[in-house]
Amino acid sequence: MAERTVFRLHKEHHMPYTEIMMNAEDFDRLGYRDYLAAELTGSESPPVYGVLKRDAAGNLERGVLKISKRYKKQLGEPAETELKVPNFLELLIRRPNLETVRRANGIEASGELIEKLGTRIELFNPDKGYRLQVPLIESGELSGNEIFLNRYERLLLGLEEGESRTLIAASLMRGKTTVPGFFSRLRSFPLWEGIGRLFVGSRSVQLRAGHLYPFDEPYDIARMHPNTRILLGLSTNDRVVIRFRNGSAKLNVMDLDKDFLDQVAKFDSEDTREKFHQMHMYVGLSASTRAKLGVMNIGTVVSCRRSMSFQFAKHINKMVLPVLGLWFTLINFLRGISWGPVWAQIAIPLIATPIVIYLSLSDERAKVKSTKREVSFQHVER
Repeated sequence: MAERTVFRLHKEHHMPYTEIMMNAEDFDRLGYRDYLAAELTGSESPPVYGVLKRDAAGNLERGVLKISKRYKKQLGEPAETELKVPNFLELLIRRPNLETVRRANGIEASGELIEKLGTRIELFNPDKGYRLQVPLIESGELSGNEIFLNRYERLLLGLEEGESRTLIAASLMRGKTTVPGFFSRLRSFPLWEGIGRLFVGSRSVQLRAGHLYPFDEPYDIARMHPNTRILLGLSTNDRVVIRFRNGSAKLNVMDLDKDFLDQVAKFDSEDTREKFHQMHMYVGLSASTRAKLGVMNIGTVVSCRRSMSFQFAKHINKMVLPVLGLWFTLINFLRGISWGPVWAQIAIPLIATPIVIYLSLSDERAKVKSTKREVSFQHVER
C-alpha cells in the first residue's frame, strides 16, 4: 500500500516547480529517498506530481512542505496537503547473461520483487535523479530484491562501470496523463505505424531528458548528439517523436553543440570517457515540452523515435511527378495494345505504385536496418 501523510504548506515558494522540499528530520524519520516520486492532493483539486527532496539546509520546520507557486495554485492554495508516496525498496543489481541481455518484453527481476511492486516500476538513482520506467518479467535465477540491468541501462541510471551505487525501485504512480485528440489518435493508429515502418523503417533509443540552450526555448525542437541523430536515421531538422508514459511530442531535431555542452548538461565527473558516454545519452527538451509529457525532473529517461510519417511524407513529395509519369505511361501502353477492360488498365498502375515507392525508399530503410533484434519498453531500443 502507498503511504499517505498530511503536511502543512510553507508560505514561500520553491523552484524547480516539480520538487517537493521536506524537513530533513521528517524525511529521515519516514525513510524517504531523494527523487522519490510523490503525489500531493488538496481538498477539492486534482493531484499534482513531483519528486521529494530533503531540506539539507535546515530551513523548514517539521510537518511543513515547500512547493512551487504553480503547484500551490493548482492545489487551490490549501493550508494543508496530503502527501502520497509509492512502495519502494533498494535493489541488488546483477548483470544479465549474454543470451538474455536484449530481452524485448522487459527487465528480468525476481518474483518476490514483482509481488511487492507490480509488473511495471520506476527505477531511480537517489544521488543523481536519473529515472527509468520499465516493465518487469519474472526470472527464476533471481531472488529477493535482485534485478538484471544491462550496461546501457546502468549508464542511463548513472551507475558507472565498476562502481556499486544505490538504486531504488518504486511502484509506478499514475502521474500526469495526456489525453490525445482525435487527429492524434488517428495518426497513432497501428495501421499508419505499420505503413511507416514498412516503407521507411523505424528505430528508437532511450535518452535522458535535459535542458535546451536558452535561445532554443521558444521553439519546438530537440537537441541531441550528432551520432545519436545519425543512429536514428535522421538529418538536421527532421522530426523526432519524444514519448513518455502515454504522452508524445513531435519535434524538429537539431545537433547539440559539443563545445558548449556544459551549458545545458551536468556531468558527474570530468573524466573524458565518462563525459563522452553522457553526451550520447542526452536529449535537450524545452520546459514546455517536458511539462506536456509529465517529465518530473531533469534526467528522466524518455523514448526518442524517428517520425515515420514525416520521413514518408518528406520522400513521397519528391515522387509525385515520377508516379504520375508511371501512371500515364502504363495506362497509355495498355490502351495502345488494347489489353483488358478499362478497370484493369487503371488497376495495374495503382498496384504498381506502392511497389515503386517501396523500392525507391530502400536507402531510407537502410539507415535503420539492423540484423539484431530491437528492444522496446516505451517504443524504445535498449
